[in-house]
Amino acid sequence: MRPFIPEYQMVGYFDGAAKDGAGGCGFILYINKDHYYRGWMGIDTCTNNLSELTAVWSLLYWARRLNIRELKIYGDSLIVIDWLQGKTHIKATYLIQ
Repeated sequence: MRPFIPEYQMVGYFDGAAKDGAGGCGFILYINKDHYYRGWMGIDTCTNNLSELTAVWSLLYWARRLNIRELKIYGDSLIVIDWLQGKTHIKATYLIQ
């Protein structure tokens, strides 16, 4: 029996934004060319960093629940990307929760 080789690589995208203390975020997780998970939410009191972190946290939460072990993640927040790659650390402990 041949091992399963996916024809479509699992990919996730995230984004968040905030203005005047309120914001929102969203993500999409492509499982294959026909199936995906997506989510979005409004955040009452937040910063732009918190909204970006919430978006990537939601993406990673669903990837873990679906037992996805390898995933390419794309986003436009350099702070979050550097954090995911281990280049920086989050100083505000309330954002890590």
